[in-house]
Amino acid sequence: MWKRHVADSVRLQIEEAAALSISAEGINKTSLNEAQTIWAINKIMGLHYKGDEKDLIRRFAIMEAEDEERAKGHASHHND
Repeated sequence: MWKRHVADSVRLQIEEAAALSISAEGINKTSLNEAQTIWAINKIMGLHYKGDEKDLIRRFAIMEAEDEERAKGHASHHND
């Protein structure tokens, strides 16, 4: 029963976060999905954020996008 509650909670949080306007920040959907998942898991584990959760998710997504860009650059150096 608790698993269903957790799954529903995660789904709801992801759906709410999906409403973010992210195009102006250049965040891709993969980065946003990763950020939403990270925050949903952290909330389930009992972590709280006193600010705007949407802003926190947006910040996570920016970090994810930056990590992806660094990984692409690192991979291209190895392929040369």
